[in-house]
Amino acid sequence: MSVPANPSLDISLSPVKTGLWPRIAMGIVFLYMVTSPFYIFQSGYPQPADFILAMGAGMAFIIGLIQFRSRIDPAFFIAIGFGVYAFIINMTHYLYYPDVRLLLTSMIYIYNVAIFIFIASLLRKYPRWAYRILIASIVLSLSIQFAHIQFLPSEHPFRATGAFNNPNQLAYWALLVASMLIVIKYRDKLGFYDYALLGIAFYIQLESLSKAGIITTCLLLAFCVFSKAINRRHRLFVLGAASFLVVAMMFQFSNIVTRIAESDVIERSIDRIGSIGEEADDSLEGRGYFRVFSNPVFLVLGAGEGGILAL
Repeated sequence: MSVPANPSLDISLSPVKTGLWPRIAMGIVFLYMVTSPFYIFQSGYPQPADFILAMGAGMAFIIGLIQFRSRIDPAFFIAIGFGVYAFIINMTHYLYYPDVRLLLTSMIYIYNVAIFIFIASLLRKYPRWAYRILIASIVLSLSIQFAHIQFLPSEHPFRATGAFNNPNQLAYWALLVASMLIVIKYRDKLGFYDYALLGIAFYIQLESLSKAGIITTCLLLAFCVFSKAINRRHRLFVLGAASFLVVAMMFQFSNIVTRIAESDVIERSIDRIGSIGEEADDSLEGRGYFRVFSNPVFLVLGAGEGGILAL
């Protein structure tokens, strides 16, 4: 699937030669991208944006039945097979541990498969317009969350939450948005506007004070520097600027760099990262990442997600 040249510089929603349904579908995707950070209900439950996207996927399913073609993408078969497999496993666990959360998570698997097919179909059929819609929605969504953090109170006493229910959700969203932007531009080259968007996403990440989020975003940006998304001249400039900042902070010979390092968001982020190891979930083991090695059968039969009594 080819990526259009300079999609970040072409975010206007000017008419494209498509039918009515593609326009409606793209509008639904745009609306979802902008509203997805707004959490109205309790975490773990569907939010308003999820119903918007589910409506789009349902409409796509009906249109797909009407315009059915014998050839279906193999990736869709794999996705459907995985969703059905996960559903069967959860239902099997439900027979032994009747937890309603098993039913909810089973439906989430089916929902995610449907959304994957819906979005992937749009990207493959209308790549140029789809990327323009995604870039436009990223610009608007980042702007809204940035303004929310600056001018509206947070749900957390000292960490930003944006329109989410907790800071970790904001951090995960900022990481996803930055990843989407890099993937969109991976075969192209990042431009000035793209760097600005990545900078805003990183700032939001810092405001969330998520240790995992900050570390993974730094790794993502480091990968980006050495990827095809950055041309050689920009890569040399970024490496040079980063080296200067590190040296300047070590020897404190630049007032500007010192002021940046002493800014509130930087100081709080450094203190947050420096506290790694003080909490129970600061290690891979504490976060449960080693459970799969201790219970290799989970790779085949799962762990009964949602069934707390089964763990």
